Amino acid sequence: MMANNKGDALEAVGYVSQEERKLSAEWTLAQSMLNEIIPVNSSRESWESIKDTFLDGRISFETWERFYKENPLPVAERERIVKDVGGRSVTNLCEDTALLLKDKDVLFFRPNTRTIIEIGDIKLRATGENMFTGFIEMNDKRFVTLIEKYADVGHWIKTRYGETFETQSLHPGKASLILNSHILEESLPQIQRVFPCPIPIMYNGELTFPKNGYDERFSSWKNKDSVEISYPEMPLKEAKEIIEKIYSEFCFSKKQDKINAISSLLTPFLRGMFNNFNTITPFFFYLGNREGVGKDYCAAIPGLVMDGSFQQDTPICDGSKPDGEELRKKITSAIRYGRKRMHFANNKGYLNSGILEKLITDPIWTDRILGKNEETSNPNELDLSGSGNIPIRYSDDLKRRTIFITQFYSQEDINAREFKKNDLHKWILENRDLILSALCSLVRNWINNKMPKGSISFASFEQWAGICGGIMESAGLGSPCIRDDSNDLLSGDTDNDEMKELWSLCFEKYPNQPIKKSLILGIVKSDGDMFSYFDFEKKSDQTRFGIKFRSKLGRVFGNIEMNIVDSSVRSDKQEFIFRSEERRVGKECRSRWSPYH
Repeated sequence: MMANNKGDALEAVGYVSQEERKLSAEWTLAQSMLNEIIPVNSSRESWESIKDTFLDGRISFETWERFYKENPLPVAERERIVKDVGGRSVTNLCEDTALLLKDKDVLFFRPNTRTIIEIGDIKLRATGENMFTGFIEMNDKRFVTLIEKYADVGHWIKTRYGETFETQSLHPGKASLILNSHILEESLPQIQRVFPCPIPIMYNGELTFPKNGYDERFSSWKNKDSVEISYPEMPLKEAKEIIEKIYSEFCFSKKQDKINAISSLLTPFLRGMFNNFNTITPFFFYLGNREGVGKDYCAAIPGLVMDGSFQQDTPICDGSKPDGEELRKKITSAIRYGRKRMHFANNKGYLNSGILEKLITDPIWTDRILGKNEETSNPNELDLSGSGNIPIRYSDDLKRRTIFITQFYSQEDINAREFKKNDLHKWILENRDLILSALCSLVRNWINNKMPKGSISFASFEQWAGICGGIMESAGLGSPCIRDDSNDLLSGDTDNDEMKELWSLCFEKYPNQPIKKSLILGIVKSDGDMFSYFDFEKKSDQTRFGIKFRSKLGRVFGNIEMNIVDSSVRSDKQEFIFRSEERRVGKECRSRWSPYH
C-alpha cells in the first residue's frame, strides 16, 4: 500500500526526528545524573533551584517530571549525619548526632552511672502490653545501627554533575567517641527510673501521677501502653472487697499475717508518697510450715500487680554458707539495670547476710563495677522479699528489719485443698487496672482523712511505718507494724536462741567457774546442732565464732550471764565465767562490779 503523505512514508521506514533524538539522549542523561542526587522533592521549584548548577541546564522540567514519576522519591526526606571528613571535626559529628537524638526519647543519660542507656522492653502476648526488662547500656556497635534508624550517615562527594550524598556507616570507634562525649550526655534527657504502672506521687504538696513517656519532673519513663488506673474514684468499700478477694484463700497463720501481706502489696505502690523514691522499706519474708503451702505464690502478687510479671532470684542460703560475693554482684547488677524488686525464694538453713542487711537499710548502693576498677553509686529503690520453710533460722539483725508473713496448713494432703479461684495469678493479670484503682482508693481515703501517721513505729523504717501504717489504719485494715513474737512459728532458732542454749550448757557443766574458750568450743562441737553454719575445722570459722561469742559479753540469756574473768590477759589465755543472774545481782549490790573491768 502506498503512503498517503510524506510523514507516513518516513514513519514507515523508521525515521526518528531530531527532536525525538534529543529527548531520547536527554532521558539517557537524566537517568545517569538524577540517580546520583537526592533532591528535596520533585516539584518545579526544586528543579529550578538546581537546573543551572547540578543539572548544568541539560535536563528539562518535562524529563525531570517523567523521571520522578517512574522513580518516586521517599515520602519524607531523611535527616543526614555528615561524618568527620573534609574539614569537619569529631565535635561537629557529636553535635549533629546529639541534635538528632535529643528529642527522640530513645536514648537517655543516667547520671549516677554516667552511662548512655536505652529502655529495654518486650511485648507480652497475653495483654499486648510492653513489659520493662531493664536499662540497656548502649554500646558502640548497637549505636551504629540505631543512628541509621533515624538518619543517613555518610559524606558529600563531588561528581561531574555536582555534589551528592554517599551513605557510609560509622566506624564503631567513632560511635564510641560519640557515646563518651560530654556533648551527647548533656543533650539527652536524664533518667533514673521506669514506672511499669502509674503510682501516686506527692509533688509540691499535690497528688499527681507520672506522665506517659518521659517525665522530666521525676526523671522517669512510663510506657504509653502500660496499664492505667481505670477507676480512680473507686469507693473504699469496693477497694477493700477487691483486696479481700486477692488474699481470702491463703492459709495465713494469724490475722496479722494477712495484714502484713496486704502491706507488702501496698508498699511498692507508695514509692512516690515517701520523701524520696529510695526511702528504705522492710524486708518481707514469706514463711511456711511446709512445702507447697503457697508462700512464693503469695509473694508473687506485688510483682504481678505492679509489673505484670514476677521474677524469682536464687536463695541467699540453701543450707550451705551464703556466697556473699555472688550476692553482691547480683544486687549491683539488678540496681544498675533498673530492676524494681528482688525475691530470694526457698531459703534453707541459716539466713545471715551482712550484704542483705546493708541492702535493706542503705538508700544508696555503692559497689565496684564488675570487670572495672571503679565504683558506682545508685539510688536503692528495690522492694525486697524472701521465702523459706520452718525450721529456717535467721540472724537477729535480719529479724529486726523484717515483716513476716506466715502460712500454716495442718492437714495431711496439701494437694487436697480446693480454691474458688483456681488461677488467682491469671485473675490478677486480667484485673490489674482494678487492683491499682483499689490501692489508689486507699491512698485517697488517707489524704481525705488529713494523712494521719501510723500509730505504731517500726525501728529504722519510720517513714514507711508512718505512711503505709497510716493508710492501712485509716482504711480499717490494721497496722503492719505490730510485732507478733507470740507466734510460735517464728521461733526459728535465731542467734539469741543458740546463745541461750550455749549459756545453759556451759552453766550446767561449769557453774560459776572460770573456763577457757577451748572448753566452750568443745561444748559447741559436741552438741552438733548449734552454730551449724560454722565449719569449726577451719581456723577462719573459729575466729568468726570467737568474734560473735565476745560480742555477747555481759549478756544475759535464760537468767545466765557470761563475762570475761580478766580482760587484761592475752586473748588466748582469757577465761570466761557463766553464773546465774540472781547470784550476780547480789554481788553487784556489794561491789559495783562491771563486766568490762
